Formats: sequence, C-alpha cells, structure tokens
Amino acid sequence: MGGNELVSFCSIVIVSSPASFQIIKKIQTMPTVIIRHKVGDFDTWIKGRQDRMDLFGPVTNGLQEFQDTNDPNSVVLVANVTDMDKLNEMMQDPNVQKKKDEHTVIDSLIISMPLA
Repeated sequence: MGGNELVSFCSIVIVSSPASFQIIKKIQTMPTVIIRHKVGDFDTWIKGRQDRMDLFGPVTNGLQEFQDTNDPNSVVLVANVTDMDKLNEMMQDPNVQKKKDEHTVIDSLIISMPLA
C-alpha cells in the first residue's frame, strides 16, 4: 500500500451441497479503519463533531472519536467503512482539506487497516 491509498477487502460466502460448492454471494466486508492525527486545538476540533459525522456518514456505518490520555492534541477516529472507494475519493476532495483546516487537523494522518 503506498501513499494515501486505502485498500478494500472482500470475502466470498460458500455453501456446500451434496453435489458441489456454490458461490452464493460475494459481499463487501466492512473493515475497521483507524485514523490517528494531531490537532492544533482540541476544543476547536471537538466542536466539529457534526461536520465529521456528515462527512464520514455516506462511507461508514459508525464513527468513534478518541483522545490520547497523555497528549490532549492527539486524536483517533475509528470508522467501520462501507465503501472504501468513496472514502478514497472523499479524502482527495479539496473541501475535505478545508474542513481539516477549520478543525485544526495537523497532517499527516496515520491510517491503520486490518491485517488480511
């Protein structure tokens, strides 16, 4: 994985029958993505919660926010991503960068993905 690219994970559901295996459905799994970054001002960042919910809502089915106990300006987002392609597109949108700036997000973002 290089740059800011995120990877999608899929699984195949297989059922057995007396004669053979049948592939009945290919489903997109919802990987949990962890995003860690610093903020310039935690109070400003936390006030942007609704903006984050609106932004990530179309590509996730849940978003949690955490603050490091030893560094109040270090935060973590945990998202259950439903559409990795749209998330990739969204993160390249200049309007997202505007929101990051408004919320005092300090680049670079550290993104963790599940191990395959």
